[in-house]
Parts: sequence; C-alpha cells; structure tokens
Amino acid sequence: MDCSRSLHFFGPFLTLKFNTISNRGTVTGGAGFIGSHTVVELLEAGHHVTVIDDCSNTAPPARVGGIPPSLERVQQIVGPLMAKRLKFVLGDVTDPQDLDFAFGLKKKHAVIHFAGLKAVGESKEKPLRKRFILPLFLRKTKV
Repeated sequence: MDCSRSLHFFGPFLTLKFNTISNRGTVTGGAGFIGSHTVVELLEAGHHVTVIDDCSNTAPPARVGGIPPSLERVQQIVGPLMAKRLKFVLGDVTDPQDLDFAFGLKKKHAVIHFAGLKAVGESKEKPLRKRFILPLFLRKTKV
C-alpha cells in the first residue's frame, strides 16, 4: 500500500476532528513512522502541532534541544513556513510534568495518540508502563 495515498485518504478525517476541537494539537509518538506522517498532514492542513515522544522507538535528537531526524524530514517536506508551527517535546506521555509542558496553557487541545510499545513482547514485559495514559490525557485536556 502506498503510504502517501493512504495518509491523504485519512488526512481529511484527521483535519475534521482537529477542526472541531482546535487548530492546536498534540501528537504523542509523533516522531515515529505513522506519527510523523500524520504530523505532515496536520501541518499542511494549517494546524499547530506539538509532538511529544520519548524516542524509545525512533532515533533521538542529535543534540540537546534539537528534534529527531524523522521530524527534521517533516520540516523539509512541509517547508520553512509550515515548519514554524511544529514544536517538539522530548518527554514521556506517562509523566504528568512532560504532559503539562507539551500541552502548555492552551485550554482547547486535540490529541492524537500514537505513543506505545511496538511489540507484543515488550507490552508483556512491561504491562503497566502505558496503562495510565488515557486518564492523564483526560485530566490534562479537560475532556
């Protein structure tokens, strides 16, 4: 399956959901393959996007305060004007302080959640690691 076509198919759906809440949103796990493609679609649709990722399943930033190589590629794809609407937080979605930093002070906020362990074996070894993410999101986004 051609990923670019499938993402363009889902792009209007993602945009519709973001537009009903806010033009600002957070993509958890946004430095991964699916997350970074989603970020491209959201930026091209005019949204401001904050990515929070601990980079446990993708290459981390090369320098402190930098962004992962996958998001550098996103910036190249969307161009410098759209890239200004992209923010990156190196953080863990299970840490309330990291979520506070990622969400900032914005009251209305959309979240697309891609963060997680990529293999069943990892989830069996660490079953509680990602268990409390949804309650944290609900509390932080006032849903």
